[in-house]
Amino acid sequence: MPSQTPIEKIDKVLRSMRNGAQLYALPKPVTILDQNDRQEAADWLNSMANELEAACFLLRIPVQAMPQIIDAEFVEVRP
Repeated sequence: MPSQTPIEKIDKVLRSMRNGAQLYALPKPVTILDQNDRQEAADWLNSMANELEAACFLLRIPVQAMPQIIDAEFVEVRP
């Protein structure tokens, strides 16, 4: 696979994140995440962060200039 430019890397990450957000937003009766699901999501987010960090490095943009993601706990709500 040919080397990607930083802009192509960022575009790939953004498309992947948008696709993930669209799938996540689809209506579901109930979503239950087990430990494997949580680990898969964490691995995916880490991969996206690594891609963005690499692109920022190649573009010489300080990573600190990127927006910060704030981790939020979720609470399961049952009817």
